[in-house]
Amino acid sequence: MSEELLTVNLKESMNASWKERTPKIIRVLKKEVARRSDADEEEIRVSEQLNEYIWARGIRRSMPRIHVKVVTDEDGVVTVRLPDEQTEEETEEKTEEEPALPEKAADEKPPEEPQPAQGPTTETPESQ
Repeated sequence: MSEELLTVNLKESMNASWKERTPKIIRVLKKEVARRSDADEEEIRVSEQLNEYIWARGIRRSMPRIHVKVVTDEDGVVTVRLPDEQTEEETEEKTEEEPALPEKAADEKPPEEPQPAQGPTTETPESQ
């Protein structure tokens, strides 16, 4: 399994009509990753989080470039993710390693939040 960080230029998608910009970003991303990783475009999978990140800006507003992590499996399947995205296996390992938190006693009250401070009052010269 190999990992690689890439910066993909997406300015090619700006030439598309506004209704086609975000779908074209996905196509350009797959094309560039296929070119750099020597894989077919059918073997490339875009993660759900990356897809949501791209579509979060809507269909009209595209981004000029994106940083991605390309992970190639032993089967030849290429997965494109966000650089800080973790897989389900990594999150399961972290939850197993974390120690259990001690339970709070039922009679303990949570600490009270401090009340906001009252600002200084302004007095007019007439009231003195």
